[in-house]
Amino acid sequence: MAAKENFFKAMKELTGMNIAEEDSFQYKEPLDDYETEQDFITKPYDNNEKKEMDLDKRNVTFEREEIPDYSKKISSATIISASMIVTGEVKSKGDIEILGTIKGPILTSGNMNIEGKILGNIQAQNITLKGCAVQGNIIASGNITLDTNSVVVGDIQASNIKINGKLKGNLYIKEMIELNKDAIVDGDASSRFISMSQGAALNGKVSIISDERKDDGIFNIKFEA
Repeated sequence: MAAKENFFKAMKELTGMNIAEEDSFQYKEPLDDYETEQDFITKPYDNNEKKEMDLDKRNVTFEREEIPDYSKKISSATIISASMIVTGEVKSKGDIEILGTIKGPILTSGNMNIEGKILGNIQAQNITLKGCAVQGNIIASGNITLDTNSVVVGDIQASNIKINGKLKGNLYIKEMIELNKDAIVDGDASSRFISMSQGAALNGKVSIISDERKDDGIFNIKFEA
């Protein structure tokens, strides 16, 4: 603004004319290194000039927004909700979570979590039974866990089993049977190892099988006449 006032004062002294701002004279700010307005518009920008935009010196930073990976939050398990009733055979290649009722056999190569009611045979890799009721035989290539509020009527085959609920049926276990304090088993049990906590009940025959057992005649005792 001061440069503009000095311009009109100098013109008045040189010409003796009283030049007002409303006259045809138009004041323009200097264009620095550019000779004309056209140069200002068309002259290529010189990256070597001091006017070079330096993002670091101007403290300009760009932050990349992280995009959530929702695929990791999506479960691959097949879920039978609590309000569902399924009649017929159920097959899957992945995990299954059962909260509702299924009337029919269930077969999967994945794991199975049961919190509902099943009327039919079950086969899976690892099986967890929580507060459920099952009437049918259960086969697991891995482990089975039977919690306090679960009831099973049928035979069970697995590598290992932990029981804290009620079972009416026979146990055919390759390795370990673990009966916790609230376990009630009405049937025979066969495994390599068995563990019973105080309070557990087992009504049936127990067979402990060892692959290393050999008939080396240790019971052949000779009595002299």
